[in-house]
Amino acid sequence: MTAPDGLRRVMVVLSDGEPNIGIGSPVALGDYVRSLRPLGVSSLGFGLHHDEDVLHAIATAGSGRYAYVPDPIAARIDLSPGQRSRTAASWPMSSSCDSGSPRA
Repeated sequence: MTAPDGLRRVMVVLSDGEPNIGIGSPVALGDYVRSLRPLGVSSLGFGLHHDEDVLHAIATAGSGRYAYVPDPIAARIDLSPGQRSRTAASWPMSSSCDSGSPRA
């Protein structure tokens, strides 16, 4: 799974971080994501009760970013041809692996 020169293949996981079937622990998910390299994996946590540990483990193992999305409307991006080059750095969310989560 290689990308053209100068580009990197990435995947963004949009989830509540609560696996329903298959691999379920943060450690096991991290191991699986590491096996996908050189694919980069980031994660976005949705819902007040999302599992931050799972989503953070996925992003860390994938050399990606994790962010909590308090308002799903804020996560909308225009995927029209002129907007497809928009990078994760321009997303209106918290910084790398900084959840901004409402957890106590």
